[in-house]
Amino acid sequence: MSLKLQPRERQVLQMLADGLLLKQIGQNLGISGRTASGYVSNARIRNNLKTGWQVLAEFMKGHP
Repeated sequence: MSLKLQPRERQVLQMLADGLLLKQIGQNLGISGRTASGYVSNARIRNNLKTGWQVLAEFMKGHP
């Protein structure tokens, strides 16, 4: 499955894949952890997945 992602969603997912927490991602990007979580949620909805973990798993398949 090829994920449809906006640039910021891709950036947040890459940081999650690198092991950062949402709060850390927010600090790095100058946004709140909740906003970072929103990017994951938007990606989940756009790609018809049930959980944020599924989005991250699909993202990691294409970005080892």
